[in-house]
Amino acid sequence: MAQLHSPTYIHLKISYQRQQFVSMASYTPLDPSKNEVRMLKLVEPSDGPNSSLVNCILETVSLDDFTPDFKNFLNGTESKECNPDALKLWIDEVAVDPAITPLDLPYWRHALHYSISKKELEEWDDLMKAIDIDPAQCSKIPSAFATIATTHDPTPKSTKSLKKHFSFAPRFKWGDYEAISYCWESETRDRKISLNGSVIEVPRNLEAMLQRLRTLPDTKSGIKFWVDALCIDQGNVLEKNHQAIDFIAGITHHTLNLTPHGEEEYGDRFLILGRGQAPRSGEPAYDLPWKSLLSFLSRNYWQRLWIIQELALNHNMTLFLCGKRSLSRSMILRACQFCIRHAETIDQSTPAYIKPIPEPGSYAYGSIWSTVYRAYCLLTLPDGETDEILTDDVLDLGRKANVKELVDKVYGILGLLPPLITKCISPDYSLGKDQVYFHFAKAMLNTFRRLDVLFSWCSYRPDGTLPSWIPDWSTKYERHHLYWLKMCKASGTKPAEYSIVDAYQSLHCRGFIFDAVQTMSGSLSETLGGRSRKAASSESSLSPIKNRYHDEAGVTTALRRTLVQNLTYSGDELYSRTTLKIYWIPEHDGYYEGPEVRKVMDSLKNITSSPCWEPFERFRQANADYSIFGFKFRDFFPAMDYPGQGNKDVDGITSSASSIELPTVISDHAMELDGNDALVMKRTTLTLEGRRLITTKSGYLGTAPEAVMKGDLLAIFFGCNYPVVLRKFGDCYFLIGESYIDGVMDGELLGAMEGGEFEEIEFKLC
Repeated sequence: MAQLHSPTYIHLKISYQRQQFVSMASYTPLDPSKNEVRMLKLVEPSDGPNSSLVNCILETVSLDDFTPDFKNFLNGTESKECNPDALKLWIDEVAVDPAITPLDLPYWRHALHYSISKKELEEWDDLMKAIDIDPAQCSKIPSAFATIATTHDPTPKSTKSLKKHFSFAPRFKWGDYEAISYCWESETRDRKISLNGSVIEVPRNLEAMLQRLRTLPDTKSGIKFWVDALCIDQGNVLEKNHQAIDFIAGITHHTLNLTPHGEEEYGDRFLILGRGQAPRSGEPAYDLPWKSLLSFLSRNYWQRLWIIQELALNHNMTLFLCGKRSLSRSMILRACQFCIRHAETIDQSTPAYIKPIPEPGSYAYGSIWSTVYRAYCLLTLPDGETDEILTDDVLDLGRKANVKELVDKVYGILGLLPPLITKCISPDYSLGKDQVYFHFAKAMLNTFRRLDVLFSWCSYRPDGTLPSWIPDWSTKYERHHLYWLKMCKASGTKPAEYSIVDAYQSLHCRGFIFDAVQTMSGSLSETLGGRSRKAASSESSLSPIKNRYHDEAGVTTALRRTLVQNLTYSGDELYSRTTLKIYWIPEHDGYYEGPEVRKVMDSLKNITSSPCWEPFERFRQANADYSIFGFKFRDFFPAMDYPGQGNKDVDGITSSASSIELPTVISDHAMELDGNDALVMKRTTLTLEGRRLITTKSGYLGTAPEAVMKGDLLAIFFGCNYPVVLRKFGDCYFLIGESYIDGVMDGELLGAMEGGEFEEIEFKLC
């Protein structure tokens, strides 16, 4: 089901719920010593090509049965393995022996996959013609949204610049093959196919996929297919649930059927955005086929866990089938790249009813970004050995994916993890979820030898069944910017010191406690359902309170950094921007009436049109009176006041008393905030999702997970690049999660510890 090449070893599991489609008598046992698999061959029915019944033959073949030419070719490559690079060279450079019947495929697939920067893809008119699109049909689409698309028959037509087909020699004596990945959807067997001369019943999505394969040039050229539902003996428990394939073969290309229940895709035409800049002012984007695009990217297929390794390990002319459409991997990738670059523009110019709807608490509520970004991440995962950074991407995709069995959150991504991890984990479906997650946590620690690699995925839940230091991959993870926090140096260069007691599943590690939580703001999730204010734990005094930042200017600077967890750096385009420049809008009915207020509100149009505005403003209003060392949270933002009015009466509305002097915004000189300010607001909203602002007893400002409580301890562990929040429980501690504490993220406290101000101790996490 993926790109198969040595030395990667992947576990492919077919769930217990899948029904047996073929009687056990139809299968002969496979010989693992010969690397045998079954392949599906589609043949014309006896009553002709117009028959509605798909006719298939199952053949047992060996993935070691290379042709002499291909074996000699591999011996001449640097890796001597059948990997994607070798396959590309084989297709591009090796002449086809006239004595061998070649395999022919449409050339546009090869060009789209391998020649993105070459002349073929620059000549868009020719390319659209090659995939059966009349460029004249696209004349009504704004030029800034240049497009390419596929239609019912992607077979190249006559063009001057593009070839019709490319030919290559099969790698095996029995031919060559493609692996098929598709959504099983319903288990109800209400369709029929012919297999090895017998008519059997199969689910409709399988039958629809086979019907689609019948029409492909691949099938007509003689290519075979690997389809898990038919090529694995569903009556053989060992083969069905624990089949592993040594990735030695390489797949010519990967075909995916994404059509639920065999139905057509939504919309008149699925358009892929290939190039272009943001739309020019006044250009209509409303009429572009966003509904079709977003419907495609919102399908259940993209949420399946098993496609993560399928797509990462398959980079050979991947072909996506959707109804009667055929899409290349690069087409979809360029569409995702376009949408990511112009997400704000698309959000602002498309109606809400066509967009996918994330959970209301999400920063992405009402935005296309999260839907498109997931598909982009899936399509850009590289194959090969995995480092820590890529491991984070794989873990993030896996945690958000859908599975039937929770242990597959680990087993389903093993093929993409570092060898040191996979050597420690052997798929065993007799183990429970908690046991598998415990073994996986140990493997991660022992592979990377750092605590933050593991703690970045921990989310404390009082009712959880796992120790607090073990990530529960079956639950949703609410927080963002963990990668950025892992780049800090709170523990300097000190290596992790830890040990694991298996009997109690406890983790012992060394570090020091440096502070405790004093106050917490309200959280975003507490503001759902309206803009009513949530009481927050705070100092009652509005007089300045002693803190680490000395004065109002110092606290303001610290808050500016904290709201984005200092996710800016010198040279960053957003370095000089801050959400503290976004004007405070009093929460009063009728406030938006009056020309002066409307003039200032117009300067905020780039902010208020962003999907992040609603959660950002909810957080501000809910925490308006939250005291940060004696200064109200709302008073760090410029007030909408006018000449001669001071801090009172704005269009008849009297502002609340302030703990510090509010900056004055004069409507005639209100600074217009642009798209970069909206991006900083997005970073702020990402920071705040799943977190609270906190102040500490010794006067620090920071963020902590939503589960934080007053009195929780702040500690720095050796081998962990950010501070953590702990809660004492008997002789051990619960790990509440990571923290950003402004002023301690770069190892500033290590000298104080070495000087005796803080005591190094051993922590027992449970």
